[in-house]
Formats: sequence, C-alpha cells, structure tokens
Amino acid sequence: MKLSKIQRIDEISLRSFMNSFIRDYSLDERVILNEDKVSVVLNEGLLNVFILKYSLLGSHHFSSKIELDSMEIDFELCATLIARNFSSNKDISTFLDKVKNSKDNLYKILSFDRTGDKEEYLTSEKSLLNGHPFHPYPKAKWGMNSKEVYDYSPEFVGEFKLVWVKISKKDLYSNISLEKTLNEISKMVSFDFTQEPSSKYILIPMHPWQVEKILEKTDKIKIVGHGINSFYALSSMRSTYCPNAEYQLKFSMDIGLTNSIRHLQANESDRGRVVKDIINDLKFLDYKENFSIQFEPFFIGIKDSQGNVIPSTIVQFRENEQDVNDLRLLSSLCESFHYIDKPIERKNWFKSFLNNVISHFFELAIKEGIYLGAHLQNILVRIKNDIPVGCVYRDCQGTGFHTSNLKKYKELSRDNGNILDDDEVNKVFGYYLVVNTIFSTISSLADSDKKIELELLADFRTFLLELKYEYKDENLKFIDYLLNSKTLYQKGNMRCCLLNLNENTIDNPWRIYNKISNPLQHLRPLTKHKDGILYEATTKKGHHISLRELQEDDLNIFYQWHHKDFVKEFWELDKSKDELLDYIRKVKSSSYQLPILLEINEQPAGYFEAYWAFEDRIAPYCNPDIFDRGIHLLIGEEKFLRTRLVYDSIFHVTKYLLEDNHNTKRVWGEPRADNKSILHFAQKLPGWKFIKEFDFPHKKAALLCCEKNQFYSEVHDGLL
Repeated sequence: MKLSKIQRIDEISLRSFMNSFIRDYSLDERVILNEDKVSVVLNEGLLNVFILKYSLLGSHHFSSKIELDSMEIDFELCATLIARNFSSNKDISTFLDKVKNSKDNLYKILSFDRTGDKEEYLTSEKSLLNGHPFHPYPKAKWGMNSKEVYDYSPEFVGEFKLVWVKISKKDLYSNISLEKTLNEISKMVSFDFTQEPSSKYILIPMHPWQVEKILEKTDKIKIVGHGINSFYALSSMRSTYCPNAEYQLKFSMDIGLTNSIRHLQANESDRGRVVKDIINDLKFLDYKENFSIQFEPFFIGIKDSQGNVIPSTIVQFRENEQDVNDLRLLSSLCESFHYIDKPIERKNWFKSFLNNVISHFFELAIKEGIYLGAHLQNILVRIKNDIPVGCVYRDCQGTGFHTSNLKKYKELSRDNGNILDDDEVNKVFGYYLVVNTIFSTISSLADSDKKIELELLADFRTFLLELKYEYKDENLKFIDYLLNSKTLYQKGNMRCCLLNLNENTIDNPWRIYNKISNPLQHLRPLTKHKDGILYEATTKKGHHISLRELQEDDLNIFYQWHHKDFVKEFWELDKSKDELLDYIRKVKSSSYQLPILLEINEQPAGYFEAYWAFEDRIAPYCNPDIFDRGIHLLIGEEKFLRTRLVYDSIFHVTKYLLEDNHNTKRVWGEPRADNKSILHFAQKLPGWKFIKEFDFPHKKAALLCCEKNQFYSEVHDGLL
C-alpha cells in the first residue's frame, strides 16, 4: 500500500527516532525489545511501539500503531514521553523542538520538486530523505529560518554565489606558509572573481550565510562582492561544490546539525594536511585505480587577538573531484536499493561493494594503522552497470592513527593527530566503518529482512576471514574484535541529543559510546575440524571408505586428477602445481569450505569439496537454511568410475555432512546440467532429488537437494 506524504513523514521520523533510541538504550532494563514490538517502561505507563519488520542490525520498520497502556498515541507524544523519562535535563523543550524541526523539514523536502535536476551525482548529494538512519532528528537545521533553509540546504535550492571578502594579510590564519596560501587562493580568485587583491590585503571566499555571522564577531573583513559561479551545497550542507573549481570549500557554520554546532576546529582541520602528506609518502594510492581520496591540503581563517584562529571563520580547502559522472553518494544509494530485488543481484552488489570499496579502508588500517572516518556520507561510490567498481573518500578530518605510528610518521603529533589505542580503534573505526556504513548498507539492501541480513552478514564475515588470510603477518586485532566480540561499540546519537552534548567539543568523547550486540554472532559458529579421519564406514560388500581433510601433501594426486580429461571437462582446474597449491591453501583457510579426500580401501580415490550453502554463491538460487551443506565432487581414479563404489561414496559423504552438525537439514549440489553420470546417481541415492536447472554465472547447472528426513526414511526402507 502506497503511503500518503504525511504517513511517509511519520514513518521515516518514527523509524530513525526509535531505532536510535533502541540502539542507545538496549541494555536499559526499562527497554524490552521483541520481534513484534518494543516496550518501554515509563513513569506514565507502558509504552508499546509495534514492529513491522524486525532487523538483526537494528534497522527496524515500525507500524503507525503506538500505545501507552493500550491507548493509542501519536509520534510527538511518544517522543515527549521518552525524552521526559530518559533525559537528565529538566528542560526538554529544545530537544523536542529539534524533533519537530526535523519532521517539518522532512515535509518540505517531500514537497520540493527535484524533477529539474540533471546531474545524477549532484542529485545523489541533494536528495537525501534521511541521511542518518539512527538519529532522533536527522533533518533538523537549528539556527536557520525557513527562507535560509530553503536557500542554502542541499535538499532544496542549495545553489548560491560565494561572497568574497578582503582581509589584511597579517590577520589571515593558515596552516601552511603565507606564500603557498596566496598561490592556492589565487587559483580560486581567478576562477570565481575578477578583482585582483592589492599588496595590503588578500581576497578569501566566505559562505553567504556564514559571512553575516562573522561580521557580527569581527571587523577584520570587508565584503568585496559575489563570485561569478554557482556553488552547490553537498549533503553535509557546509561543504560546497562547483564542477570546474580547483577546490571544494568546507565552511564553519553557526548551525546545529545532528549532534553539534558545525564549527571546524583547527587541530581537526590541520589533520587534512597531515593525512595527505602521510598517505602520499606511503605511495598508497599510486597503485589504486579504483580508489582515491579528496585531500584537504590547507585551511584558512581569521586570527583573534592572540593570533589563534577563530573556529567559526575556518574555511577548509578540499581537492575537487572532476570525474563525477558515475559517482553516487553511499547514503543516497542506501535509500534507493528497491531497484535491486533479485537475490543474486543483491549478493553480487554487496560483494562488489566489499571488494571495490570497503577493502581499501581495511587495507589502509591493517597495513598502515590509518583509520579513515568512513561513514555513509563520506563515501562516494563509482557505479557502472549498477555495480560498485570503486570509490572516492572525502573528509579527512575524522582520520585516526594507531598509537604505534607516532614515531613512524614524522608529520604526526598528538596535537594534530587523532591518536587511537586498540580499544579506541574498536570504538571509532568500528562504529563509522562497520556499524554506521557496512551494517546500514546491509540493512538497506535487505530491506530489513533478517534472513537476507544474515546472508549478507555471512558474506561480510567471509570477507573478514579472507583479509586475515591475506594479511596474516599484519596487525589483525581489529578484525579479531569484529569476528569474536559478543558486543560492538556504537556512538549514542540519542543520548548525545538527550543530554545536549556537543560531540566535537566534549572533554571525553568516549562517554557517548555504548555497546550493542554483535550481529555477526547470529551466524553459524566457526568450527575447526578434527585432524585425521573425519568419517569412515564399511560397505555391504566389505569395502572400506574413509574421509579426511585434504592436505598440501596431497598436491601430486590432486594435480594428476585435475589433468585427466574426464575431470577437467567439468572442473576446469587443469592448472600448474603452484596454482593448485594456492587453491588448496585458500580452500583450507576458508570459513565455509572443507576439502575432503575420499579414500577407498586406503587408496586415494576422489575429492569432495563440502561447503556451508548459506555462505556460498549457491545461496541465492536455493534459499538454504543457515546450517545447510553442499558438495562438489570428483572421482579421480578410473577403476572406480561406473561402479557401485561411486554410489557408496556419495552416500557416505552425504551421511557425514548430515551428521556433522545436528542442525543440518539439507545437502545441496549444483553439478553441470550436462553431467549425466552425477544426475543418474542423484536419482538413485536416498533423499536426493532434482529441483531445477538454473544459470550460474560460469555454467548451466542442475540444482540437486537431499532432505535429511527423506534420506533416513529411504535408508530405513532399504534403498541403500
């Protein structure tokens, strides 16, 4: 059913408000979360907010039904009651005004006509309905009147001319030399302004809204005129973009957005220069074709009487990205994933996202101890053929560095660096990259369907384990934290707002973090198989069958089998020994695969590759349960082909997989559709049946399934 505009506003506002609240207060005994509702024990009675879709990642969908002691109430009263009971501030009026302001702005956004927008990149920056999926008032703009919101916000017009002001050179603050500053600013002057500065003063750009605030604080600037180009507000509002300019400009603004007044701080702004110098020295980007960073090489501002920069006057210069045709803001993509409705497309999109976007942030963290503050609005994804192929990162001010890097990077100091120990890395990097970005992307792709969330979480865990294999000699503490911790840190936006904390200036920023359940713990527990024999049995005719894990020492026989015509026709692994050794190592290190050597009468006879189907590429084609298994197989010795022993071998491997974990209910197979011999055996084996043919990316496959109950029923009936 299509929602009306008012219903949609209520749904979006309630969802971001309640999800923020639940995530922040999940450990509070007054908050009881069930799959059908969240109940909150209040002084006024029992509040029930009913859930339409329960999300493992906390991105729940709510119905419009809200009750206080069985009496239906609206969203505004719900917000008031929660604020009254959970805020330590006696005056909650400002908090509630911001909640209302966000909701009012959302109404205006939904009423604003964006059909004239032509550039898809800018549309992705300017069309965010929510932006922050876990915040009590994500669209509040505190400090602007209605006309100013309309003129300067990216969701509305957000197009304006810069104001150029003149300032004495002695009053200009910069974190680089005056000569370099003048040279870089002159590029912007020649691009956007016609008047040349004299030797006594310099021209600098100002935001047309902020300049009025600065004039109230200092008489050191004089307005000269407006620029000639249109600049556009980006999703963060204080960052501005003009297609052909040398730089994007990020301004301090006397406006309250989400958790703080948006003043840039000198040490954070200088971090942009430090990040550029360090990463360029490392030559990290030299071999990256699909990853780039919009560096922030310098900032300017106005000096106070002590020679320090006035924060509200800071202007950060950010390298402009010229190739934006295929760029899309990740936040906006997360609001438009409804076009991806096929399971395989969803899985492929997410894997491409991990490999072509997220991998760069992990690589920089693992190898260099550099943690980019990669949240949803700081990542621009390159999209080609509807698939992520790369990304651009922006906003280097939130970058952190591991404590071990203080001596490693000469440009770094505790004054300009965000120096983090292991626990602080878990807090800030874990929140921004994983909880905020990766988990939000998963929930959006899954539309908060918890079965799909589990499927994509499994892909994320596999990605993490593959990183451990690739970087086995590096510092992997952060990955171990993600994989093994029962809880993860997250930033408490609701508590920040209820307690009226400014996250940028608070003395102890870690006090706004709390723990939530780690959703990766909902996945199948990782287990290590025992050494030696996994399974053994004797057939009715006295043949001994045993299964053991394939070892590197088995390379020679593995190589011989894969170079036999009747094997390579279907497996296509007729590669060199070095390549096959690498293949064996990767399968053995995999979190969801198990390489099994089949021995008949103590002689190597074949190879079975078992896998957990839920975590394999077959998952979108068969909708498996989380403990379902699957197998690939080959019989490598000719003397066993077309004999009863092939039948016995598949039977006993099936039995082993059904019994290895008591939760396993099915075993799946997907041989090539033209592999007639395997399909023939499948028709005769207990429990197995043909389901359908389907198109794998690499082959036309036959989907086969063995149901556990059917398997034992047919064995009992004597079909073995």
